[in-house]
Amino acid sequence: MEFWGLELKPGQTVKVEPEPEHFLHLSQGALGESKKDDKATMFVKIDGKKLAIGTLSTDKFPQIQFDLVFEKDFELSHSSKSSSVFFSGYKVFQPAEGDEMDFDSEGSEESEEDEEEAVIPVTKENGKAEGKQKQVKIDAGSSKAATPSGQKTGDKKGAVHVATPHPAKKASKTPATSDKSPKSGGSVACKSCSKTFNSETALQSHSKAKHNEAK
Repeated sequence: MEFWGLELKPGQTVKVEPEPEHFLHLSQGALGESKKDDKATMFVKIDGKKLAIGTLSTDKFPQIQFDLVFEKDFELSHSSKSSSVFFSGYKVFQPAEGDEMDFDSEGSEESEEDEEEAVIPVTKENGKAEGKQKQVKIDAGSSKAATPSGQKTGDKKGAVHVATPHPAKKASKTPATSDKSPKSGGSVACKSCSKTFNSETALQSHSKAKHNEAK
C-alpha cells in the first residue's frame, strides 16, 4: 500500500493513470485556503462520463470522505474559481491472474512440504515407541525364564501356591514314620499253643490272658 495525493488548482483538470497491476483508492477531497462562502463541486470523468462526487463548502463541508476504487485512467476536476482542492488516497498492488495462480501453487507446495516435514518426526516417534514396547516384552520374557519354578516375578498368588514342599516338613515327617514302623521284622509264635503274633507285646498279652488262667 502506497499513499497517493494531488492538488487540483482552480479551473484545472488532471488525468490520473493507475500503475500497472495497481488500483487507486480515492479516500478524501478537501478544500484549500479559500474566501468566505466558497464552494467547489468535485467531478470524476471515466469512460467518457463526467460524474459529480461531492460538493465542498467553507462553512459546512470543508472535506468529504470517499470510498472509490479505480483500476483504469480517470480525470479529476472541480468548479471552484478561487480555491484549490486536495485529493488523497492510496495505491494498492493487485497481481495479475496468472501471478495469483503461481503464488497459490507456490504456497500449496510450501504447505505440502511443511506437512511432510511435520509427518516425518511423528513417524520416528512412533518407531521409537514401538521399539520400546518390544524391548519391554523381551525383558519380561527373560525375567520369567530366570525366575525359579516358572513363577512370574511379583506374582503374589504364584508365590502362595508353591508345589514343592519345604525341606523342614520332610525332616519332621521322617521320625514320625520311623516311630510307627514295627520293631521286629517277623512274627512271634506262642510256645504253649503255637499261635503266631506280630510283636512281643501281643504275645505277652496273649500269654497273660490265656495261659495264666489255665494254670
